[in-house]
Amino acid sequence: MTQRLPIGLLFLGSLWLGGCPPKAPTMRTGPDVQPTYDGLYPVENAGFQMVWAKPGAGLARYTKILVEKPSFHYRAVKGSGRPMEGEFEVPERRRDTFERIVQESFEKSLAKSKYYQMTTQPGPDTLLLVSALHDIVSKVPPEQANRGNTFVSEIGEATLVLELRDSESNEVLARAAERRAVAPTQQLSMSSGVNSASEVRKAAAQWGAKLRDQLDGLHER
Repeated sequence: MTQRLPIGLLFLGSLWLGGCPPKAPTMRTGPDVQPTYDGLYPVENAGFQMVWAKPGAGLARYTKILVEKPSFHYRAVKGSGRPMEGEFEVPERRRDTFERIVQESFEKSLAKSKYYQMTTQPGPDTLLLVSALHDIVSKVPPEQANRGNTFVSEIGEATLVLELRDSESNEVLARAAERRAVAPTQQLSMSSGVNSASEVRKAAAQWGAKLRDQLDGLHER
């Protein structure tokens, strides 16, 4: 059994780029569908790889958004990395920079919303955005003396998890998850810390802008 999603949840299923319009997002319900532990059901034809939503939930009544500080979880890579797979642990000295870039990008993007006002306090008309990056791994080899210039086709990857909650009850209304890679704007890029930070900033800004645009779309439909 499937049902059309309330308009307030359509933004989770409308993250698409060009081409023909996607199929309308539909929620799978019924006795043969297993909900999540918190009562969310899977949504098909969604822009993210995985989407779940609460039946009957709507977001259009919210006019403010409270952004919780994202959480970050890094993959532990044994030794100096796995050269055959090109995976390396994110150095401690670069984690603070990475986390600051992601948080600033989200906040700057959402602050430009035409309809949602940023707030620091929960309220009956306030939506809570909770985000996390899991299994973060670098594709950039660690800096070593006499290595010379190193070129890479990917900077790194992580699993993004996004939750929209009612800020007062903390009830989860929708959840989306997707594994994403950060690729340089050119096919190959010198793997310096400056270049890596620049590419992460671009990727985080694009994701934040996409989220903002879809939230604004709730008030235009």
